[in-house]
Amino acid sequence: MSPGIKKTLLHESWKYLLLVILAAAVYGGTLNYPFQYDDWGSIINNRSITSMAHPEEIFSFDPTRPVVNLSYAVNYFIGATDPALYRTFNIIVHVLNSALLYILFVNIAEAEGYAISRNALFFCASIFLVQPVQIESVTYVSSRSELLSFLFVTASWILFLKAENEKLKIPLYAVSLFFFLMALFSKERAVVFPIILLAYIWVFRTGKAGMVKRSLLSLAPFVAVTLAYSFYRLKFASSAEEQKSMMREPLEQASGMLESMRTYLRLLFFPVNQNIDHTIGTPHGFALAAEITVLAVVISFLIWLIKKRYDHPFILFGSMMFIIPLLPNIIIPLKDIMSERWLYMSVSGVSFAVIEVAILRTKLQRGVFMKCILYAGIAVIILFAALAAKRNMVWASEISLWEDAAKKSPLKARPRNNLGYCYGKAGDIFKAREELQYALKLDPGYALSYFNLGLLDASEGHMDDALNNYIKAYDMGNTMKENLFNIGMIYARKGQYDMAEKWLRRVLDGNPDYEPALENLAELLYHSKRNDEAVRITGKLEGLGIFSVELERKKGDVFFAAGKNATAREIYLSCLKKDPGDIGSLLGLANTYQVDGDPESLNKALGIYREALGINKNIYEAYGNMALVLLKMGNRDEAVTSLQKLLSIKPDDSRAASVLKSIQSGSSKK
Repeated sequence: MSPGIKKTLLHESWKYLLLVILAAAVYGGTLNYPFQYDDWGSIINNRSITSMAHPEEIFSFDPTRPVVNLSYAVNYFIGATDPALYRTFNIIVHVLNSALLYILFVNIAEAEGYAISRNALFFCASIFLVQPVQIESVTYVSSRSELLSFLFVTASWILFLKAENEKLKIPLYAVSLFFFLMALFSKERAVVFPIILLAYIWVFRTGKAGMVKRSLLSLAPFVAVTLAYSFYRLKFASSAEEQKSMMREPLEQASGMLESMRTYLRLLFFPVNQNIDHTIGTPHGFALAAEITVLAVVISFLIWLIKKRYDHPFILFGSMMFIIPLLPNIIIPLKDIMSERWLYMSVSGVSFAVIEVAILRTKLQRGVFMKCILYAGIAVIILFAALAAKRNMVWASEISLWEDAAKKSPLKARPRNNLGYCYGKAGDIFKAREELQYALKLDPGYALSYFNLGLLDASEGHMDDALNNYIKAYDMGNTMKENLFNIGMIYARKGQYDMAEKWLRRVLDGNPDYEPALENLAELLYHSKRNDEAVRITGKLEGLGIFSVELERKKGDVFFAAGKNATAREIYLSCLKKDPGDIGSLLGLANTYQVDGDPESLNKALGIYREALGINKNIYEAYGNMALVLLKMGNRDEAVTSLQKLLSIKPDDSRAASVLKSIQSGSSKK
């Protein structure tokens, strides 16, 4: 490392240390907060992250965001499901993003010839770190996709700029493209990066003909990668459930986005009344006129900025950096019309715009106004950090999070439903039921609340009520595999096996690899003697990495009944390797040796029966089979003892009594 670089690093190190201190002040108290909301599906119930030995499972779990799932797998490898570790990872990435944003600002200033104080640029990047609206992206572990996407986009951007002025152009461009790919496979939002680069070239390089041409040529590979990724995403990684959620009418989407954008702008500059579940309605009448007026003002401001782009390029580009990352949400009618975590990349637009103030301060050099700007900037950082730390307190538990949402979105069913679900998890059944019923009062068609009521009923043993609620949820469109599965299991519990099978097959129609449904369907099929299909499903479970000793044993029983002793024996042995104390597998294995009938096999069978009785001395089947083996070996006295023990456990076993009587009468005649 050259002395110059060492000197620069030492000179800049306090800035990175300050970022860490600010992050610790804002997010340090969140480390031991529990997992929230979608974290349960992404982490706790995500079997793909539990072993690094199967990378194909890690990458196939969510083919749209494999980089995120890989990061969860790394977390799991280090500390299983400790939320502190996952949240620490998020905080570290957020600090890295702020540091990279600062480095990006320095590179842009140098590349475009702006003499701006590095300290001022650092202040602009610090706003990104402490902005309260970032809380949902950082504290909510499942929002890691936003963090990683921005991390790789920013790294790619820095290398894109470096490649224009360094000798190693091709390697730098190649690594820049690689980081862009990583961003795309972290979150789809990264598709806007070529548009961001195009906006950057237009704002900062218009009039520099040679530079514009070179920059556009450099941009071409990024456009090609975006098109290829978009084709992959739509063709191979788009689920039916995802497509079903995109059902909002264009007019409804447009009017809803008006209110969403106004809310986003308010949150950027006045980050109060934050909410994990904002109420965004479709404005009508006066409200619609007000939203259109706000839109007209914003558009007029943008037109003015475009005309003055040479005078205020950073404000213009900052405005574009606010809008461009939100384009996917503006265009695509997702289930939710707005979410605070979607603002993560857009917050950098504020930092870009504030650079204009840094330029003004640099021009002033000294004076009262310069000091006012400095003190105002420090005050903003402190205020934002305090607001962010306060907002973080809401995330201390699932209940506190959804209580806050229910209070701020009083007419929305989802916060009440989720609050009820959280109360149920905490064991407060009364409050849980109260909240779920209130959710249905707000929205009688909210199917998920019926499902959650079904969970409460089942937990209290009211299976008929649970079944009614699950079926209501299904009738209202809740086709979640868990709902269909629960219906099937209640029918099985009631002994209505045909209905149980119907609902389990319905689960598998939409989720062919859902393990609980496969296991229980196999059980039903073994019970109804449809052994061929049961064996096939058991084999499928093995292919999915699920080894059920009970199902495997039953598969062994099928092969044993078919006279395939060797195959049955292998299956029983594999069961005992998994669970050496499984009585059924021990008995099955002993039976295979008993049927062979030769002296060596009979001795093996006898030893295994005794091993089973050593685990549980009340297994009457073992005594009965031992008696048969002992009779074959000519040991009548021990056979009699075994049968007597069997009858002491099961006095009504007429077959054992008959055999015992036969032996005893034969002995007396003799």
